[in-house]
Amino acid sequence: MPKVYLSPAYHYWNPCAVAGCDETTHNNLYLDVLEPYLAACGIQYKRGPRRTPKSGGDGDSLMLQAVRESDGLMFTTSATPTPPTAASGATGP
Repeated sequence: MPKVYLSPAYHYWNPCAVAGCDETTHNNLYLDVLEPYLAACGIQYKRGPRRTPKSGGDGDSLMLQAVRESDGLMFTTSATPTPPTAASGATGP
């Protein structure tokens, strides 16, 4: 059975091309949509800890936790959605 570790972004703040949004928020929204599809297809998955942008949460600590979880569970692959950033020159819808 395929297994996937879903790892959202752990940045303090990384603006996206879509005005007023950020990478962490987009990552979590993508993963919210993806999870039911993985479950419906019988793909085993685990989602890494969620971080609120601009929160006092320790992004480094959350990332290390995600790496330990992913390594410890021997997942087939790890997925981190990457929306276009403002620095890339991409524009939103």
